[in-house]
Amino acid sequence: MKNEKKSLAELILKHMAVHQLDQKSMAEKLGIQPATLCAWLNPSGHGITRKNAERIKFVCRDVIAISGNGNQVQTASADDPDKSFSAVEKFRAGLICALIDSELPPEALQIALKVVKDFKG
Repeated sequence: MKNEKKSLAELILKHMAVHQLDQKSMAEKLGIQPATLCAWLNPSGHGITRKNAERIKFVCRDVIAISGNGNQVQTASADDPDKSFSAVEKFRAGLICALIDSELPPEALQIALKVVKDFKG
């Protein structure tokens, strides 16, 4: 779990670098308080819940795609984030947001997010 926290923190930092965001702006994108983001980025800070881990992966999806994890997600430009997303990507993004905001049990949420992620359209 500690390695996952470190990986998620690195993902956040990469996203911030690519999009030239400060911690306050990144916290806003993640829907959290800046102090929470600071704790996530601090190696001795508190952990990241599964729900928040999925939110981080969603917000940082363009960096994940650039990193080459095998997902075929189009990268949005910093100037126009909606420009390069297909209808399928927009649909997938909407579903992921809805799932993250839902109150599904963690196991069900994980399964649903995998189904949405693997959806080809």
